[in-house]
Order: sequence, then C-alpha cells, then structure tokens
Amino acid sequence: MTAARDTRVNHAFPDKTQRPYMATLEQRVSTLEAPAFTLAAPTVTKTTENANVIRVGVQLRDTAGNALTYQSIVRVFLSAAIPGVATATGASAAIATTGTILQEEVTRAAWTIASNAAGYFDLALGHAAAATFFVNVIQGDRLYTSAGVTFV
Repeated sequence: MTAARDTRVNHAFPDKTQRPYMATLEQRVSTLEAPAFTLAAPTVTKTTENANVIRVGVQLRDTAGNALTYQSIVRVFLSAAIPGVATATGASAAIATTGTILQEEVTRAAWTIASNAAGYFDLALGHAAAATFFVNVIQGDRLYTSAGVTFV
C-alpha cells in the first residue's frame, strides 16, 4: 500500500524557511523588554547643606508614577553640567541610610547602586568648596538628571 501524500499548502508560511515560532519569540522578547523602557522618571529630593554634606534621596517609579515595590539596580553619576559625563568632582559620596553601592565605577563620580525593596536609596554627598553638581540616574535605557545640588 502506498502512503498518501500530503498536498496541503501552508499559505501563512509559503516559504519553508519561515517558522511560525519566530514571531512568537520576537513578541516574547519585546514583552520582556517593555518595562525597562517605560519606567517613569525617579523623584530626586535633597536636603540643605550641613557640615559640607547634602543628602540626596532617589525614589524610583513605575510606569504609573508610583514608587517601585521591588529592589532595582541603577547607575548613578555626578556631573558638573547638563547633559554631563561622569567627572571626578572631588565630592565624596556614601549611602546615607538606605541602599547599597555595589560598585564605584569612577572615583567619587559614578556608581552602580541597589535600592531597597521599595525602590529607594539615598546618598550623602560631601564637598568642601562652593560648587554645583547634577545627580544623573540611568534606569533601563533612560537617563534622568536632577536639578542642581549646590554647595556653598
């Protein structure tokens, strides 16, 4: 007995090199990447200078502008201008009370920081002379720059 030959044509994929799972894979990748591209700008607050130290708090936000409800890792750097590049400013920086510096990328200028479980971290910036710095936060594929942090 001769086996029946399948003569059906797949009109959706007439070229045999195309695979239906590729579209699904691309959709999955774009879905996974979407949150990193749509987070709202973080809120940056600062205190007044006290003994050459200004405390800067950063609250990371979700797409709706609400505080994150999970820990996040961001890159942070100080610059002397907007837009700026990380420059060794002479300022010192340390976690004030919340968050963790995972790595110092440029001495006294750029760090990788882990927030707490609520998406918050704070830095104690120190500088002895009069100067203005900008706190830059890279979250996902976006760069956010604060208003100036001015030492007098």
